[in-house]
Amino acid sequence: MKFNRATGFEKHLLEVKKEHLAPVYLLAIPDAFERKRMAEQVSERICFFYPDSTFTIKESIPIVHLLDELNTISLFEKSRIVFYDSIQSIRKEDLNNLIRYFVNPANSTFLLLGISHAKIAQEIYMEGKKDLISCDFTEEKPWDHKERLKNYLRRFVKSRKKKCALSLIEQLMEKRGMDLAILEQDLEKIITFIGKRLTIQEMDLAAICTDQKLANLWQISDGILFSKQKISLDSEIDISCLLSLIGQMRLQLQRSLEIRVLLKKKMPYPEICLKFPTVKKNQLEKSFSFAQEKGEKWLIQALHHLFVIEMLAKNSAATPAVLLHRLNCQLSNF
Repeated sequence: MKFNRATGFEKHLLEVKKEHLAPVYLLAIPDAFERKRMAEQVSERICFFYPDSTFTIKESIPIVHLLDELNTISLFEKSRIVFYDSIQSIRKEDLNNLIRYFVNPANSTFLLLGISHAKIAQEIYMEGKKDLISCDFTEEKPWDHKERLKNYLRRFVKSRKKKCALSLIEQLMEKRGMDLAILEQDLEKIITFIGKRLTIQEMDLAAICTDQKLANLWQISDGILFSKQKISLDSEIDISCLLSLIGQMRLQLQRSLEIRVLLKKKMPYPEICLKFPTVKKNQLEKSFSFAQEKGEKWLIQALHHLFVIEMLAKNSAATPAVLLHRLNCQLSNF
């Protein structure tokens, strides 16, 4: 069974019966933080049926060693949930070993496989689809991604026993972009800030998210995306600001791509505007013009460049200033 949208997968988790839990769940999500949160969500549902389960994360060990551990019987654990993250590439031998495990999984063990690349996810799914459940968001539409994060953040606030209007969550995403780790961190700060008060208000959002560097992110993002030439960039930018900037740019590109798709469907401008109720008029007009100027192919390619820079920011030794300069050059030269 395969799910390509969060609504379907979350409905499955909510309604699944104990006997229909899969011994293997394939979690194909590009962002590592989002993968971890989804693994925790699956684990929480499994623990509903198996409350004494242990949850462990395995990283950077060969697949053959992972399978050896899974097949080792423990006298002390009643059931195990193992999140193996992330498979960046897979050899034929390892794939064959996984397939054999899918057919004959260890007793009282649930394996969650975290994958970031669509090709690898599809390869594993096609070989083992009879024995696993796949949650594959590698080709998720930008608006579906936004909706998924929005729903997660709403549940996050509720789990902290607080209330927050959906419009405020949308405002936070407009300010900070689509990086779930940053969004969750901001909400945690806001919840701490309001103390015993039950409801998050707009003034709380303004109080926490007004750092001067962050206030300039839209301006920098606009300069990189909409300027006809390379702009001068701040060499002192830190990793947190870079990731926030990437989030801002992704939000702008995804909005323009969504508008481009709607234009392709011949949707009138007033109807398109109704789909973005929280976006300021000047920003929406800019996104609309950008969508008309740039083709769908350009917007998709720009999002790809952004994804590569984000991965380098999180996983390489390159400085934020160097990565930002590289991105600026890439977007102004194609």
